[in-house]
Amino acid sequence: MAVQVVAGLIARPMVFRYFGLPYSGRIATLAEARIADADEGALTLAGDWLLLYAQLGDLPTEHRTVFVGVCVNGEDIAALANRLGCDESAAELRRTSTLTFMRDLASTALPGTFEAPREE
Repeated sequence: MAVQVVAGLIARPMVFRYFGLPYSGRIATLAEARIADADEGALTLAGDWLLLYAQLGDLPTEHRTVFVGVCVNGEDIAALANRLGCDESAAELRRTSTLTFMRDLASTALPGTFEAPREE
């Protein structure tokens, strides 16, 4: 179940720049849903720590740079374009590509019923 909570955070990468609720609160919110499923006997076991860890370790540099800029540092498109050395339309495309990549990466550790909100 814990790997699903971590994958849920990765599937919602903007959680890393959320400054209102502490990470523990965001983690608890994701964990509560999995705990409720377990209590109802409906927990779908999915995910593999080693696979998720390997996928994160192999994150391509172009996605890592965008992820840190947008999801950790909270950069807007203009700042991201400056960081990447490209125009804003290219930065927007790269941002969208990275968010999609992260959702797809996380989906390997999540039950098929999990739906992450779009954070475009």
